[in-house]
This record gives sequence, C-alpha cells and structure tokens, in this order.
Amino acid sequence: MTQHPSTHRAATLVARGGSQPESLVVERTLSMLTPRQRQVFLLIGEGRMYAEIARALRLSRCRVTQHRWHIMRKLGLGTKAELLQVAVTVRVQLDRPFVTELPGKRR
Repeated sequence: MTQHPSTHRAATLVARGGSQPESLVVERTLSMLTPRQRQVFLLIGEGRMYAEIARALRLSRCRVTQHRWHIMRKLGLGTKAELLQVAVTVRVQLDRPFVTELPGKRR
C-alpha cells in the first residue's frame, strides 16, 4: 500500500520541527487518527508500555499493538522509534502552555 505524501510529510514535520506552526502540525497529525488511536498515540507519547496502555484503556495488548500498527501506517512511520519520537514531540507540544503575551512587549 502506498502512503499519501502529505501523511508522510506531516509526520516528518512533527518529528523534525518543520517550518509550519507547531500547533498546526500537531493538529493535522492528530486529525489523521481515530479517537481511540489518538488515545493510544498520546499514551505512547507519555512513555507508557503497551501493557499499561491496554490496562488503562481496557483493551487487550494485541489490540494496542494493532492500533500502534495503524497509527504508524497512517503517519508514514517505519519504526517504533520513529513513532515514539513523533508521539513524544506531539505530547510535549500539547502540554506546552500558550503564550498570551510576547516577551518584552508591555502595555
């Protein structure tokens, strides 16, 4: 199965800190996943083991592995290491507080 070029590009931009605003890249990455895949993806980004994810979501470990495989395919990732890198990057971006005022700019 051939992957869509924009899918691979989105994953690459997240992993390498591409030129698009980070929030836009994170939003696009998450929008490619189903709600359950998003849950699994974000728990992987927290560094959770597959058995922990299975317990937390009340799934079998096999089902978590299937979700992982589908996530990797949708995001154009070839290895579990790439998946972990992208998941951690997305997780960090989601936990980053929004800047309401630019440094040095005071009214």
